[in-house]
Amino acid sequence: MGSTEVSAMASELDPKSTARPLHVCIAGAGIGGLSAAIALREAGHRVELYESSRFAVEVGAAIHLPPNVNGLLRRFGTRPEEWGANQVEHITLYSKDGSIISTKNIAGVSLAYPYPWQLSHRVDLHEELKRLATTLDGPGIPAIIKTQSQVISCDPETPSLVLKDGTVVSADLVLGADGVHSVLRRIITGQDIQPQSSGGSAFRFLVPVSQVKADPRTAWILERSGDMQLWEGTNRRLVIYPCRNNTELNFVCLHPEIESAGSKEGWNNSASKQQMLTIYDEYCEGIKVLLSMADESSIRLWKLLDRPPLPTWINNKAALLGDAAHPFLPYQGQGGAQAIEDGAALGALFPLGVTPSEVPERLELYMKCRYDRATLVQNFSRAAAFKHSDNDEVGGISTDPLEFSKINFGHDAYDNAQAILLNHLALKAAVVAVSGIFGPLPGPTQDAFGNPRSTPQSSYFTSSITFKTHLNYLKTFLPLTSSLRFAQPGGWATATLALTKHSNVPWLGYRSYSRLGLYLHNVQDGDGGKPDLYCAAAFEDSADAVVTHREAGKVPVFFAQLAVSFSPTSFSLSASWEGRPILLMSLKGLFEVKSSEEATPFSPPEVTEKANMGTWEAEKADLTYTQLEGSELAEEFPTLFPVVERLRGIALQEVLQITMPSLFPTSDALNSVFQPRALKADEPTRTPLQARAELFPTWSTIDDAKGKAKALSDEASREFDKASAKAQEKTGHIELYSGKYYAACSFGGLLACGLTHTFITPLDLVKCRRQVDAKLYTGNFQAWGKIARAEGFRGIYTGWSPTFFGYSAQGMFKYGGYEYFKKTYSDVVGPEAAVKYKTAVYLAASASAEFLADIALCPFEAIKVRMQTTMPPFATGTFNGLSIITAKEGFGGLYKGLYPLWGRQIPYTMMKFASFETIVEAIYGYLPGQKSDYGKAAQTGVSFTGGYLAGILCAIISHPADVMVSKLNANRQPGEAAGAATSRIYSEIGFRGLWNGLPVRIVMIGTLTGLQWMIYDYFKIFMGFPTTGGK
Repeated sequence: MGSTEVSAMASELDPKSTARPLHVCIAGAGIGGLSAAIALREAGHRVELYESSRFAVEVGAAIHLPPNVNGLLRRFGTRPEEWGANQVEHITLYSKDGSIISTKNIAGVSLAYPYPWQLSHRVDLHEELKRLATTLDGPGIPAIIKTQSQVISCDPETPSLVLKDGTVVSADLVLGADGVHSVLRRIITGQDIQPQSSGGSAFRFLVPVSQVKADPRTAWILERSGDMQLWEGTNRRLVIYPCRNNTELNFVCLHPEIESAGSKEGWNNSASKQQMLTIYDEYCEGIKVLLSMADESSIRLWKLLDRPPLPTWINNKAALLGDAAHPFLPYQGQGGAQAIEDGAALGALFPLGVTPSEVPERLELYMKCRYDRATLVQNFSRAAAFKHSDNDEVGGISTDPLEFSKINFGHDAYDNAQAILLNHLALKAAVVAVSGIFGPLPGPTQDAFGNPRSTPQSSYFTSSITFKTHLNYLKTFLPLTSSLRFAQPGGWATATLALTKHSNVPWLGYRSYSRLGLYLHNVQDGDGGKPDLYCAAAFEDSADAVVTHREAGKVPVFFAQLAVSFSPTSFSLSASWEGRPILLMSLKGLFEVKSSEEATPFSPPEVTEKANMGTWEAEKADLTYTQLEGSELAEEFPTLFPVVERLRGIALQEVLQITMPSLFPTSDALNSVFQPRALKADEPTRTPLQARAELFPTWSTIDDAKGKAKALSDEASREFDKASAKAQEKTGHIELYSGKYYAACSFGGLLACGLTHTFITPLDLVKCRRQVDAKLYTGNFQAWGKIARAEGFRGIYTGWSPTFFGYSAQGMFKYGGYEYFKKTYSDVVGPEAAVKYKTAVYLAASASAEFLADIALCPFEAIKVRMQTTMPPFATGTFNGLSIITAKEGFGGLYKGLYPLWGRQIPYTMMKFASFETIVEAIYGYLPGQKSDYGKAAQTGVSFTGGYLAGILCAIISHPADVMVSKLNANRQPGEAAGAATSRIYSEIGFRGLWNGLPVRIVMIGTLTGLQWMIYDYFKIFMGFPTTGGK
């Protein structure tokens, strides 16, 4: 609930009345004080801040802006990235010698919440908060900051502040945001709890990133932007992270307190650089050089003290917030965040219309909202504290910096406070129950005698839109008095708006009504039951249905007129009250994805009948609410304005699913359903079993098939993108031409070659046997039939095992090696020559890669050929074949076909890669636009086409050598030299014999090469790399 509508809550009986703003006085204009000023100003109150310093400039260095506070800042009207905040991208743990202990890519953490985790300079944050509090352009009355106004006391009952010069400032609400040394803490709480030593101190300072990168001794430390680094030493730790758009490096240098004598509590104590360098002398050279870059005048020494939680933060009309209420040790990056949460909660709890007499009651709610939350995070900081010695009383319990992030990050202080306020107001409201003087009232679950009704067989259909939205806001729709909770972690949730039309309802005298419900997904009881749907609110267009379902007490149900409009490609739904629009949901560009008969969950519990439903997708989805605000909203919707205001706070972040009747009825048919019509004079009366033909117009089969094909394609593309994102998140960003890049390309080659060669084993089997004996088979199908009859179906796949192992190994060296040699040779000749003589580069790179690939392939090729050209096969599998050959011929027997293999494969691969690159470049040159203009399907389609055409050329140029390899592996005599064997075989088969099986091989190699390039380039896209060839 925002600031504009709350005046309407306060003046419900008289919408034209004007509520009086509270006068709020805040001691302290730091982060907490300014946050409270912004929130209370936006709520409509008059705020004054009293700051003891001259300019109210925040001291310190960088500060965390985690997701739980980032959303609040955006609610205040500011985006931290616009004033220099940069995102946390990695967390890396180093040992003192510079070796990496662990590293985490936390992109997934940021995606789990609606708002990012950012790092800011503390002064930048403070200046922005000061601007938001005092600007003339913002909502409400600009806050006033009075500097050089030191607060020395307060009166919680009056309430008032007392300044050092004796001035007494009266107010309606007094807030103590005067920091860790708060003078108001003792007065408000009645206790003066002294701080305790945590055993540690910290140096803080900033160093320009440009200075670090300019020194080769330290540049390696900043290889990645947004990297939060923790450097572990002996009883000491360095925390280093960037801020100000990665231009400054923030240091928090934790160490035993005893080693920096003279340190005291506070942020702004000067320190000695030499003392700091001595304390961290055990670290590696790079870190010592890095620390020496600190400007001594900027180094601050901070003694880390701990305080147990205060028993209370409030007293009558005065309250504490921020460090005055709950000072934090700096181990979770939540100190400033919790101060901002305090301010946001106060804004939610004090909407315009709260009277001065209600202030103590609202401060009790403030304690309920904030005390347990802040104390819990305080305890997390203690658990995560760095233990400086075995005698330390705090810390050492947790060493994972993200261990508590789910609780820390997954909270919205404003939404939580608003939910507590609304529940409090509801409990105070006067509730009038229906008297029992009329006896049992008939309804869906009982008759007029109170007897249970049997399940009514009413008919219905449902249209719904399921969407992604903010979890914290949806939490406020769960009753605080129940044990209901959301089952999923993170910051996102799923909700559905569903319209259900019920016709022929028995308990309504066979009349009809409609329900528009808000359903929350993955809600479970506190006992850990199965997560289910929870209906948080509903509109119904029948007064009897509203009264009946509201009396059941399970769902808040409200009356509204509901109307729908269908067409074959669009859908719209409107809800209104007395002709005044509440909401409009519209879907355009609809097409059905799938159809299924299943029970809809979006119905009252008395309806259990199944419906024929379809899943749809829309090119555009809009959900809009009335734009009325404040008193205008209350005038137009005198009983519904709180409901409208709460519902329109639900953000439709992303449409996940659309469900509707599987076949759209015509407009006339729909009108007859939603607005019953009289039968025409000549129109026969239908029996209940007769179909209503007008509900099922004929659809184009072709259009339907096209729509479903597109839907399947889009779904496959989405799943591919999801899997790709997960893979890239797991591997981290891979730089082109790095070691990880070549390793990834090698794996892509393994998939491309291993899978495709194994798939075409039956073709390869026939080709090899026909090369050995041209008269053996007359054709492929005749050959496969003959093999199946003689050797069984498995015989068609003879040799698949050595094929898979051999060509997987070959693919790794071939594709990975080609990428490596192409880059290496291009660098050797220089960029101009590499472009001018690019074909020569392609040929040289592919030849070099294939030279190595064939060494890996040759042993498996020897086994494969012998298995496929001997009947029955000489071995049962790869390892059996290895044993037989090495036992008879020694290890050299595996490589006796290496030279012919080189003779076949090197020309083949040179033709394959050079022609592929040339063909692909020509295709993109012919097509309109640039390569980057085409999607992944189009680019891989080009890859397949280029690969197939290149494969034809490869098959022709390498076929004679392929025939000779098969002959040598099958017919070479023991001890016979390769040259002699080649001459003998050639004299037997002649020139024409070298071309036996060429047609089969053209089909095989063309398909094979096309598929290999398509698989390889799909894998490159999957890993985030550009496809091969073209510009």
